[in-house]
Amino acid sequence: MTEQTFKVRDKVYVMDGATWPDMVPSAKYPGQWTVEKVNPRTLGLRQGPRGLKADKALCTKELPEGYTSTTAGTSETVDLAVGQPYRTPWTQGTIVRWPAAKDNVGQTLFVIIRDDGGDRIKRMVPLGNETGRYWRDVLARALEEVKLDDLLAPGVEK
Repeated sequence: MTEQTFKVRDKVYVMDGATWPDMVPSAKYPGQWTVEKVNPRTLGLRQGPRGLKADKALCTKELPEGYTSTTAGTSETVDLAVGQPYRTPWTQGTIVRWPAAKDNVGQTLFVIIRDDGGDRIKRMVPLGNETGRYWRDVLARALEEVKLDDLLAPGVEK
């Protein structure tokens, strides 16, 4: 990388030192900073009320290719594949089994009470629950849906 020269009132971006030499914009010090003081090794920077002393090697006048500057900081341009995996929420009343659970819980069937489609089921109760107790925040990938055909005995009509 070529040595950059800085002057007072230059606009610079601070890069993340942990990603050196890839030069990724710092998440801790986002956005554009104004040079207030130029020292032999460091720069005195200001961003509104915030002040910062940064190594010259971590400062650059232009963002790396693929990054853009916003008022909230810098953002990376990412190409997302069409059809990213997304878990559709289970409807209320869906019967599930939790095979990875400890003890006899894995043999118990559960009924979904609340699911918002995130990585965790918000609330589920054991099937036939008479105590009013429920399970919260169970990882959805640890559960498997039980079909009605699996519950019926052979030869029983729906």
